[in-house]
Amino acid sequence: MLALDGSSPIPSAAVAVAGRVMAERSAGGPQTSSRLLSLLAAALADADVPREALAGVVAVRGPGSFTGTRVALATALGLHLGGSGRVATLTTFEALALTAPAEWGRFAAAVDALRGEWFVQPFERPPKGRPRAAGEPQLRVATQTPAAVERVVGHGVASLTAWRAVGVTGCEPGPLSGAVALAASLGELSWSAEGLERPLYLRPPAALPAGR
Repeated sequence: MLALDGSSPIPSAAVAVAGRVMAERSAGGPQTSSRLLSLLAAALADADVPREALAGVVAVRGPGSFTGTRVALATALGLHLGGSGRVATLTTFEALALTAPAEWGRFAAAVDALRGEWFVQPFERPPKGRPRAAGEPQLRVATQTPAAVERVVGHGVASLTAWRAVGVTGCEPGPLSGAVALAASLGELSWSAEGLERPLYLRPPAALPAGR
């Protein structure tokens, strides 16, 4: 299974086989979304898995980087149409939830929405399987703590001093593609191409529609 993430601040690609992550490549710094294809090629080479042998491809569909999200979804669609098995998508919240510590029963996944705001979605961990969403994403300012949760996973949450001041525990994940590929290889995802055409941005574009 191949997983692609261009939405988060750490774009990455990973390959997992039968419940084991065989390879993961990531990049940081400016314009990293343009390197997603090279990360994909490197991960496949590291895992010694040819593209035509892939059983499925999973892409993270946002929210997050506008360009990175579209690059990941377009790449997954191209691989799918090219014969690289099934295809699926996860939101950035769902991908983050996969990286949360196993002992966390109820927690939230947070994505930096910029402008001093964060998108936050609550999750619950069932006895078996991956964490499930326990509510819809909400937009909160950095000084407004998440509702009804004391644990949060997300890139950059360590900088939220207002949350820490009231006892909210933050977990900073690394690249997300390894956890996504692992979940796919364990049969924990639902396979559908529908999400490839529905990137999740949550915030409307900062532009007015053209007039008559």
